[in-house]
Amino acid sequence: SWITLSNGVYGVSPGYGNRPVVMVSWYGAKAFALYYGLDLPTEAEWEYACRGGRQYEYGTDDGSLSTSKANYGDTGIGYRVDVGSYSKNPFGLHDMSGNVWEWCHDWYESYSSGSVDNPLGAQSGERRMLRGGSCYTLLGGTDGQCRSAHRTSVPPETLRNSFGFRVVRRVSPQNY
Repeated sequence: SWITLSNGVYGVSPGYGNRPVVMVSWYGAKAFALYYGLDLPTEAEWEYACRGGRQYEYGTDDGSLSTSKANYGDTGIGYRVDVGSYSKNPFGLHDMSGNVWEWCHDWYESYSSGSVDNPLGAQSGERRMLRGGSCYTLLGGTDGQCRSAHRTSVPPETLRNSFGFRVVRRVSPQNY
């Protein structure tokens, strides 16, 4: 952990202040967001942000994926890097593909065959959604997990060093 405790004050180890927060469960990420009046993005919000308003396949500056555009298994780095180490996408967001998987608000549910706006998944379930891929899971040249549309799910209490989160602030409050 890069979190330190000294004389009753928590801090971040020198040199790690810009690294993504990891080893946090969905519950921890959600509690953090709500504490600050924010929330976790729904899957639909996350995917829209990743695509940069341009239907990009990957959340990079031009929608393509290469080792110079995102931190995924083929880079050979093998660890999480500072947020913003790669170019931002058209919405000004960094690291939407690779670096760490990001928790979304939604429960897992298979997509329906019909068109749906912002499906939230099952209202009760056993798994929560993650998006974006990570620096660890893409070894061997398979980059599909970094695609804007790729989704995976795990139990919400799961902690991994490749799971992090980003928060959203909605213009009009939603009660998800």
